[in-house]
Amino acid sequence: AGLGPRLVEKPVIRRGDRVMVESNGPGFAISMEMEAMRDADGSRIALKSPGGRQLVGRIEADGRVVLAR
Repeated sequence: AGLGPRLVEKPVIRRGDRVMVESNGPGFAISMEMEAMRDADGSRIALKSPGGRQLVGRIEADGRVVLAR
């Protein structure tokens, strides 16, 4: 009996949730807590940094949030 591919649900992030966001590049890696500005839209999430800057994050399959480039 062939079972279809197993779907892995992404964690639900809602407006106002605090999430740890990662960013990295050549020679650096940082993580910072940011606030979700609205409910997650599929694999994208609108974020606000502690300084008020608005950014977009990508929700990875393992639940990590990474700054979109």
